[in-house]
Amino acid sequence: MPRYLQDDLNVPPQQRDAWYRHWIAEDMTSVERLLAYADAETAARGIAGPWCFGAKPTLADVCLAPQFAKAQRMGCDMSAYTRSLRLYERSNEHPAFERAKPQNPRRSVKFLRVWSLQIPPPDDRRLSH
Repeated sequence: MPRYLQDDLNVPPQQRDAWYRHWIAEDMTSVERLLAYADAETAARGIAGPWCFGAKPTLADVCLAPQFAKAQRMGCDMSAYTRSLRLYERSNEHPAFERAKPQNPRRSVKFLRVWSLQIPPPDDRRLSH
């Protein structure tokens, strides 16, 4: 989107960056609220862990890590988003996330397959309705 703003709409870089910081702040504030709710829910169920929804990474973690990294690259101050920062730092320690980074020359879609994150299959009963 920042490239579209600059190249197609001719938005000056300062305005483009302000636009981006605004929407990152809006989105990350919402993410932090959701993560606080998830922390409380997983703790209440006895399945709390270091990831968004418990002991293992989920799609939420897979989506959060690159968004957080891009916001940092764009110069956004991410220090207020403590839960997201903790998750991002945790993802940087996980081998599957490390292999999937854009700067990794051996990056491949196979590293993002569900098996690499050990996500359990969906409950078949939910799919039959």
